[in-house]
Amino acid sequence: MKNLRAFGGNCDRSGSDCSQWTPDTGTSAELRELPSGRLIWSVSGAAKASSSYGEPAISRDGRYALILMLTEDRGPTAALISMETGEVLQEIPSPGMSECAIGFSRDSSAAWISCRSRLVMYDIGP
Repeated sequence: MKNLRAFGGNCDRSGSDCSQWTPDTGTSAELRELPSGRLIWSVSGAAKASSSYGEPAISRDGRYALILMLTEDRGPTAALISMETGEVLQEIPSPGMSECAIGFSRDSSAAWISCRSRLVMYDIGP
């Protein structure tokens, strides 16, 4: 997983002189075969502001990955990804982007996102 970060966006103390963010685009997550390193799938993304995404999570049954990312139109999102195909199965609204942790329930039936003092759980379904 690559932690995409936009550059710039600095303001002076008065807030009147702010530079624009320069987006960073590229691979957000990928799955590679070991030991050959052959690419199995990848998910592209674009960061338009500075943020830290944290570590991805993989469900215990190995069917799903969960990554935090920014979307152009919906802001902070957690992407539920098929580990078999790399397809983004669903984009889940995230309660934030800073100081977040993500994971799955022990039985892989639910995903959770915790940002600062908020915890949100989502059923994945069959």
